[in-house]
Amino acid sequence: MPQDNQVPATDANANANVETTQSTGQDTSKQTDTQASKTYTEAEMKELMNSTVSGRLNEQKAKLQEAFEAKLQEALAEEKRVAKLSAEEREKELESKRIKDLEDRERALNLKTNELEARKKLEEYKIPTKFVDLFLGEDQEQMFAKIETFKDEFSKAVEEGIEAKLSEGTSNKDVNTGMNQDQGSRSIPLTTTF
Repeated sequence: MPQDNQVPATDANANANVETTQSTGQDTSKQTDTQASKTYTEAEMKELMNSTVSGRLNEQKAKLQEAFEAKLQEALAEEKRVAKLSAEEREKELESKRIKDLEDRERALNLKTNELEARKKLEEYKIPTKFVDLFLGEDQEQMFAKIETFKDEFSKAVEEGIEAKLSEGTSNKDVNTGMNQDQGSRSIPLTTTF
């Protein structure tokens, strides 16, 4: 017959007693050690875990049930409202719902298409695609204009940063070539491409 494994656990009340006795200065270490630790069998631990999990599952189930019932009541109220309408009004209502659904789908498709186009443009300019959300919008022309502006300003900032670093480290070096002024008069313009 297999023996139950024993798992040590602490009791919250026992821990509180340990803190109280330590703060009063009493020497009751043997007494608190026996109070502080309690062992559970494997079956008791499983039962404890199952009851905890069951409680949480029941809470979630109750929340979902409430949400479902609220949606159901809303749908029934809408159905009753539509049933009271005349055939012509019902037809108009259905048509307006279909139009709204189509417009929503078209809007979602346009956003997805614009996102792909913006990613392509950012990759073309060698700008990280993680910035795509900054430019995303329904109007593609405005989106591309924003990307162009960002590219120009980003390029300027990078060039200024490079020039500042080069001028800091080279007192008598030509900023454009990186060579000493007496090494040659050949000048290569500093540009970054995006």
